[in-house]
Amino acid sequence: MKKIKNEQKKSAFTLIEILVSVTITGIIFSAVMVCFFVFFKMQEQTNVWRNLEKETHFTMMRIADKIRMHGVDYAQDNKIDQIFLKNNYVFEKKDENLYMNDEPLFSAQEILIKDVKFFISPEQDPNAGEKKFRVQPKVRMKISVQSKKIPDINFTLKTTISSRDYKF
Repeated sequence: MKKIKNEQKKSAFTLIEILVSVTITGIIFSAVMVCFFVFFKMQEQTNVWRNLEKETHFTMMRIADKIRMHGVDYAQDNKIDQIFLKNNYVFEKKDENLYMNDEPLFSAQEILIKDVKFFISPEQDPNAGEKKFRVQPKVRMKISVQSKKIPDINFTLKTTISSRDYKF
């Protein structure tokens, strides 16, 4: 009688090979997920920065237009964080926001005003008194803002504005 040999080899993965492949797949998946989350976090930070910069530029241009059109009111007591313009315009910082005649200029939900400074040059009205100077009034302005959503993002903008107050 012939002996029947069962020479079929069973080709299968061992338990160790399966564990190694699952571990490598998990490590690769984890690395991809970390990159994915870092990308979206950076995209959110970029959008917050862009909106903060855009709103600060828009507000500064709005203030600059009012200063150019109306000029500084030297009769009022202008302070470093407050400026009075002719035709009853007042820009001042209070309650972590910047106001124009008690109207907030920034979106209070997203932006925190850290610092606002106005430097008027010359400090006295150049057209007052007997001796009139040929000096055009200028206002240097500095606004520092911070995002309430991501406090690490802050922005400072400085500019000099010449008023169109020509009285020579």
